[in-house]
Amino acid sequence: MSPLTISLSKVFFWSYFLPIQGAPNKLYGNELECHVSYKSLRDFRLVEDRTHCPPWCLTLKCLGHTFLPGNETFLPRQAVLPQVIVFPAINTGESAYRTLVMGNMGDTPITYDLTSSLVASPGQTVCGRSRCGTAVTNDPASDQKVFAVKPSKGILKSGYQVFTVRMTPKTVNSFTHDLLLRLNDNEKYDQTVHLCGSAESADVLLDGEGAMYFKPTCIGTSSTRTYGFKNVSRIPLRFQWKLQAEDKKFLCVEPDNGVIQPNQSLVQSWTFTPREQHKYVLKPTLTDQSYLEFGDVVVGSSASRRVNIYNNSNCNLHYRLIIEGLEDGMDAEQRADGRPGRQGGKEEKRRFTSCKGGSK
Repeated sequence: MSPLTISLSKVFFWSYFLPIQGAPNKLYGNELECHVSYKSLRDFRLVEDRTHCPPWCLTLKCLGHTFLPGNETFLPRQAVLPQVIVFPAINTGESAYRTLVMGNMGDTPITYDLTSSLVASPGQTVCGRSRCGTAVTNDPASDQKVFAVKPSKGILKSGYQVFTVRMTPKTVNSFTHDLLLRLNDNEKYDQTVHLCGSAESADVLLDGEGAMYFKPTCIGTSSTRTYGFKNVSRIPLRFQWKLQAEDKKFLCVEPDNGVIQPNQSLVQSWTFTPREQHKYVLKPTLTDQSYLEFGDVVVGSSASRRVNIYNNSNCNLHYRLIIEGLEDGMDAEQRADGRPGRQGGKEEKRRFTSCKGGSK
C-alpha cells in the first residue's frame, strides 16, 4: 500500500500485488487494516481525557493469483450448508440474521466472492406476492438493499468459513434472492444459495366483525361478556385496549394488554356497568403498543434513543419512566432515566433511554 501514513481530507491509495518470483499457479489473499483517527489525537498532550476517542478501523480484502493466461485455477472441493436460508418474519426496519458455512474439503486454497450477486441485475426482483394489502414492488434493486453478507470476499486455505447473512426489509413484502457464491474466480464453480424472508405488519381479526352487544342491564348492576380476536400476521404483537376517559366509567376489560403470538386467539372479559337509563354506544380501540428499537448493540457498548413526552392538558403532571422486567443478557444499566420529573401544561420534554450490551 502507498502511502502508508498520511494526513487527509480526501486521498487515493495505491495497492500493489508483488507475488514471489518463480511461484506460478498460486492463489493469494489478505485483509488490510487502515486505522483512522483525528489529527489532534497524535499526541496525548493535545487532547483532554473526556474528548479522547479510539481510532476507526477500515478493512480492505485483497485477492490475487499467478495463474498464466489460459490456465484454469484449482478445482475447488467445498461443502456449502445450508442451500436454502429462510428468515423469520420481522417488522420493517428491523434486522434478522442467519449463518452460512463453507468448508474446504481439499488441500488447495479456495477464493470466494459474493459481491457480484449483491449487485442488482435485470433478472433479480422481489417476490411478487403482496403482504397485508400493500402494493407489489418490482424494483430490481430492492433485494440488493434487503440482503447483505459478511464477509463478501476472501480466501479459505483450510477449515471452515462462516458467513453472516442479514435481512433488513424497508417495506412490507415477501423477498427472495439467489445468493451467488463464485469460487476461484471461475463461473464453472459457482454455488447458489436461495434466500427468502418477509416483512409483516400488525393484522388481527376481530370477532363478530368488530361489534359486541350487551344485554339490557339494570342501573347499578353489571353485565359481563367475553370477546376475542386472532393474530393473523406472522409476527408476535404487543396489544393494548384503549378506552376514552368517559367510556371508562361504564366499561372495563381484563386483561387490557398483553402479547399475542402468530395465529393465536385471545379472549378478554368485558364488563358493562350503566349508571343511568340510556342507550350506550362505546368505541374501544385495539392498538399495537409502540416500542423503541435499539438495533444491534455490540457487547460492552451502548445505544441511546430519545423519547418525547407531551402534556396535552392545561395542568402540570408528575411522571416517572421505568423499565418493567429485564430480558436475558441485560443488566441493570439498561434502564430508562427513572428519576421523577414535573412537566408543565402544553409542554414537551425530551428524555433519553439507553441500552448496554451484555453477554448472554
